[in-house]
Amino acid sequence: MRCLKCGNDNLEPAHLCQVCGAVLPQNPLDIGLIRPGAGSEQPLTSMLYQALIGPVHTDYYLEHFARFDAAGKGGASWNWAAFVNPLGWLAFRRMWTEALLFASLSVLLALALFGALPLLWGSSQELLLGSLALYLATLALLPALWANALYYRHCNRQVTQVLAAAPDIRQTREQLAERSSTWGRGGGAAVVAALAWLVTGVVVAWLVVAAGGMPLSQPTQLRVQPAAVAASAAASAPVAAASVPVLAASMAQAASAPAPARVASAAPAASAALPAASAAAAPTAAVSAVAPLTRTPAPSPAPPPAGATAADVHKQWVVAVGLYSQEQNASRVYDKLTEAGLPVHRHTVNKKSGALQAIQVGPFDSPEDARLSAQRVQALDLPAVVMKR
Repeated sequence: MRCLKCGNDNLEPAHLCQVCGAVLPQNPLDIGLIRPGAGSEQPLTSMLYQALIGPVHTDYYLEHFARFDAAGKGGASWNWAAFVNPLGWLAFRRMWTEALLFASLSVLLALALFGALPLLWGSSQELLLGSLALYLATLALLPALWANALYYRHCNRQVTQVLAAAPDIRQTREQLAERSSTWGRGGGAAVVAALAWLVTGVVVAWLVVAAGGMPLSQPTQLRVQPAAVAASAAASAPVAAASVPVLAASMAQAASAPAPARVASAAPAASAALPAASAAAAPTAAVSAVAPLTRTPAPSPAPPPAGATAADVHKQWVVAVGLYSQEQNASRVYDKLTEAGLPVHRHTVNKKSGALQAIQVGPFDSPEDARLSAQRVQALDLPAVVMKR
C-alpha cells in the first residue's frame, strides 16, 4: 500500500506507513477523492501545492494557500511582485491565459480612457486626472490585492487536472513539478512580459500628454516669451509716441486753411511740428510729415500686435497664453479665447528653430485686470502667465 504523504510502498496489510508513520488509505479510490481545498489537515494538499509552485517563494504561497484552504475560498492579500510588474508576474507563474487577458485589458482601457473619452467629453484636467487614477487602480492595485487568490485558483485547477490523469501520487508530483515556476523555465518569459509592460507604460504616457492638449516643449517656450514681448514693446513705444502728435497737428492746420491752400499749408504745419518730435525720434517724424499728404500710416521697425490701438501702447500688463510651433494648435487656442470674449491677439516670433505663434490676452492698465483675465483663461483649461511687458 503506497503512502500518500511520502510515496513509500508498504507491505500489505498495513495501516501506518513504515517510513513516515502516516495513516494509509484502506480504499484505493480514496486517492482519487482527494482534492485541493478539501482541508488544511490533509498533508497531501500542501505537498502537491509545493510541487507546482516550485522553488521561488514557496513558503510565502503555501502560507496563503493554507489560509485559503481553511476558509474554503481565496481572499484579498498583498503581492509586491504583482504590484511592481503584474504582466511579468503572470508570465513567470505560467498563467498564460490570464497574462493575455491582462495585456489586452491594459491596452483597451488606455485607448478608452485617454483616446476615446477626451474626444467624446472634451479635454480637461479633472477628466484626465480621474482617468489616470482609474487606470492605475485597475491595473496596479487590483492585481496586487487579488494576485494570490488568482494564483490559488490556478493551482487548484492544475492539481485537480493532474490528479485525474496520473495513475499514482508519485507521477502526480512529477507532472506538477514539470509545470512549476523556476527561473530557468519562466525567467525569459517574465523578462519579455516586463518589456511589454514597459512599452505599455510609454504608450499610456503618450496618450496622457496627447489628451492634455499641451505640447511637451511649451514650458521652455513660455520662458523665452517675456523677453520677446518686452523687446517688441520697447521698440514700438517711441515710434507711436512721436507719430501721433505730429500727425494730429498737421491735419488740424490743413483743415483750418482754405480749400485750395490745404495741401500747401499741410507741409509747413508738419514741418513746424517736426523739431519737437525729432528730439525723440527724428526718422519717425520725417515719415509722419508726409503721412497727411499720402494718407498712409507711418512705418515702424516693430509694430504692435494686430488689434492694438494707440492707447494700448501705454498699457503695461498682458497675459501670456503660450507659444506654438504648429499653426493648427495656435488657431485652436486663438478661436477658443475669441469665443470667450477675451481681447486676444497673436504674432509671430522668429527663432533659430523656426517661427513660433505667440498668443496673448490684453494689454491691460493694471495687474488686477490682467489677473482677472488670467483666471478666465485658466477656466478654459489653458495656461496663463501675467507679466509686465
